[in-house]
Amino acid sequence: MKQPFILTSLLVTSGVMGQAIADELSGPDVYGKLRVQQESLNNGKDDGFRVGQAMLGIKGTLTYDNFKANYALEAEFSDLANPDNASDSNEARIRTARIVVPTANIGTFVMGRTTSGVRTDVYGHLDIFENTETYNPVNGSYTQSSGLTAQPLYAPGVFAWRSPSFAGFYISPSILSTNDANGKSVDGKSVRVVYKRDGFKAAASIVDFDKTIAGDYQRKAVGASYTADNWQIGATHETDPGHPSGDYTVNAVAGRYKVTPKMAVNLGYFKKDHDNNALDNAAVIGNVTYTLGGNPDKGTGARLFLEHEEHDLDPYDKTTLGLSLGF
Repeated sequence: MKQPFILTSLLVTSGVMGQAIADELSGPDVYGKLRVQQESLNNGKDDGFRVGQAMLGIKGTLTYDNFKANYALEAEFSDLANPDNASDSNEARIRTARIVVPTANIGTFVMGRTTSGVRTDVYGHLDIFENTETYNPVNGSYTQSSGLTAQPLYAPGVFAWRSPSFAGFYISPSILSTNDANGKSVDGKSVRVVYKRDGFKAAASIVDFDKTIAGDYQRKAVGASYTADNWQIGATHETDPGHPSGDYTVNAVAGRYKVTPKMAVNLGYFKKDHDNNALDNAAVIGNVTYTLGGNPDKGTGARLFLEHEEHDLDPYDKTTLGLSLGF
């Protein structure tokens, strides 16, 4: 079992060093997010009230001589909070168990289970909605996903390096462990190149999976976005040749406009073109948000939202009214 071994090793290491570094710990800080919502699904089916997200985490920093590490541990409890159904596991799930080691001259190292860097850099401008999840639910934390794009939100077992920035560019290769039962230490590899300057960001990535997982499968994507004072817009192109379900491409664009400092409108269009016509999908997703206080974009505050998504594949259509709290 590879992941338990990695996590156990990290816990043992922290236990051995714990007494020596106790007076040099920063934190831990507790943070979380709670989202409650009323959903109305397609064909008049009312899914009723549910907890869309119930996340609790701790984070902090430790230093020891010249060594510094940032740590985070997050768990998701929404399955426990909702009525039993066939789509959830009725248990808490670890979203993040991550150690980040920054260095002065040779970049940053990331280990553990964490948010996918590829998802953040290449697709992050698409993930601006409160409830709609357009990523592949595999290895993610949620079950309500349309899977319009294949890149998951989470990397379950990763060792990654991010280079120092030079002229706005940085590169980040990683190795992935996604299957504990196949006898392989490395199940996949990825690399991404990112450019950031002022409000502009562009990124390209390749994710290569071992053939024992998904055939000779290589996911390629490019994305770009621009952010100004009260608006942002971004687009991503993803190709999935050799996918087990068949080859497909995805084109997506999403944007945000702040009508007032408290009110914003988000709108996105996604188009999935699959070799299997039955799996083609297109979606228009939009919402209106109103900030009651704080800064929800940075994880703290309160926000009301009304969101609707309309798909060619009807089962994914729904309207959601909800309240999101972050602390």
